[in-house]
Amino acid sequence: MKILKQLEKAALLELKRGVSGGVKLVKKPKDITLYDVIVAMENVIALNRCVINKGICGLSSQCPVHPIWFKVRNKLIEALKEIKFSGLLTQGASS
Repeated sequence: MKILKQLEKAALLELKRGVSGGVKLVKKPKDITLYDVIVAMENVIALNRCVINKGICGLSSQCPVHPIWFKVRNKLIEALKEIKFSGLLTQGASS
């Protein structure tokens, strides 16, 4: 139920209690991305904490990998935004 509540708060689902209640998608599967769901659940997408907050790591200004984390994170976000739930449904039906 906690997961459903988070998805409802992100305006991806509508929850209705009672005899005729249930769970309803607010958007069409073609309009919901994997990015939308992950952000609804985690609030942010990051592979490393220093990408969210530079202050966490005192070495981020000297770290040769730090800028790479940003590039990788941006590419991951782009890829997740391309994955639509309608495509996941289609892929699941064919396997």
